[in-house]
Amino acid sequence: MFSDGLAFIAADEQETIDIAAGVRGLDEQLKHHKRLDAARQDFVLGNVKARLRMVAQYAIANARGGLVIGIDHAAEAVMGFFTKFGAGAGAGDLAPLAGLVKGQVRALGAHLGAPRAYEATRHKRDLPLVPCP
Repeated sequence: MFSDGLAFIAADEQETIDIAAGVRGLDEQLKHHKRLDAARQDFVLGNVKARLRMVAQYAIANARGGLVIGIDHAAEAVMGFFTKFGAGAGAGDLAPLAGLVKGQVRALGAHLGAPRAYEATRHKRDLPLVPCP
């Protein structure tokens, strides 16, 4: 499904950064932290992944003199549904969707010709290129 989205966006270039080694390294270090039970460690690891994705995005943007575009809509920003310092509210140099509610985002996508499959998608904590260690 992500390849369909990339085709729709028609990006001039694509970059893939494998953050799995960084995630595994931090996961190994966190296992030695006696205060984390398995459920809490899984939650923490999910946030680590979001933050490492943002680090990778900013590294590429910085190297190319570019900007990071935030993808949060109004409900996520207002309700605080994001990872602090991850790909969430306030993340990114520009946030074109931040003032739009979900229905407006869907309508905008439809107007721009986005595949209908994206209308029903839900936020997923893990991206396919970032396997859990």
